[in-house]
Amino acid sequence: MITIKSRLRILATVAVLMIVSIASAEETLNICSFNIKWLGLYREKENKILSEIISSFDIVVIQEIIAPPYAMNFPDGTPYKPDERTAAFFDDMKNQGFNYWLSEENTGPGKKTHANTPAQEWWAVFYKPDKVTAVQDLPHGFIAGDRAGNPDYSRVPYAFSFRCGAGKTDFVLINVHLNPNAGSEGRERRKHELASIVKWIEANEAQEKDFIILGDCNVQNTAELIYITPAGFVSLNIDCIPTNVSLKRPKPFDHVFYRPRYTREINPGSFGEIDLLTECFVHWEKPETYPGKPYDYNAFQKHFSDHKPVYFKLNITVDDDPSK
Repeated sequence: MITIKSRLRILATVAVLMIVSIASAEETLNICSFNIKWLGLYREKENKILSEIISSFDIVVIQEIIAPPYAMNFPDGTPYKPDERTAAFFDDMKNQGFNYWLSEENTGPGKKTHANTPAQEWWAVFYKPDKVTAVQDLPHGFIAGDRAGNPDYSRVPYAFSFRCGAGKTDFVLINVHLNPNAGSEGRERRKHELASIVKWIEANEAQEKDFIILGDCNVQNTAELIYITPAGFVSLNIDCIPTNVSLKRPKPFDHVFYRPRYTREINPGSFGEIDLLTECFVHWEKPETYPGKPYDYNAFQKHFSDHKPVYFKLNITVDDDPSK
């Protein structure tokens, strides 16, 4: 009888075997995904510390931004309500050498958007302009038109498209925050959301083959991961490493899904997570006041997050998408 973990290892082995040799890769992109926990709500958020911890990455994809950083207008012409707490993080990331790409509006499960609340979410990616270029000639933007109360998504995902290495490597990162409910209804909803994302990918793969789904997927356990993973895709967090900061209920919430058949640039053994409890302590000036020693969950998530940043490597290759 094949156990769940055995099946996961088989999937991982297949993914590795399908990766072509990367010995000739010129350089590597280091990509991070981070649910930052309601950026724009907490005045305690340690933006400078967080920006320093993730500063070594070339691309940082963020979930749970609940307010825009700067004054602009929504697509319908109404003005944003910019938030100084969000702006502080964006400013610190710019000081670390990042450019940013922010979704043009927010999205959420309710019937209305354009409000700065935890029920609504903005998508953003930060990137080093000397490493990658954000491009508009590949599929990008919200993957569905109705951002409020969409029947297929709790939050309509957003696609960010990039090119690097003198045009040799291009790819699309699909930022997601799937349904958070823990029961069977939530599991079915997450499976449906991923299946809907795959339909969008299939409708756009004549333009691009390298689509990477990443973010807070709210996966509860290994059995669920097997159940909801779309055909042809593999998660880099195949061992279901816990990615939240709860000491009592560790969960493998965060994932990176990709298709080994096409996205051969990914190093499947490069997935990891940053231990926020340890890393934030290194940057904390007064050890006696650190909310991680002793651990105070509520205080820690306000200062930092309730998720760990996760990361992986993407090799910049000479022959990108050979099967296009």
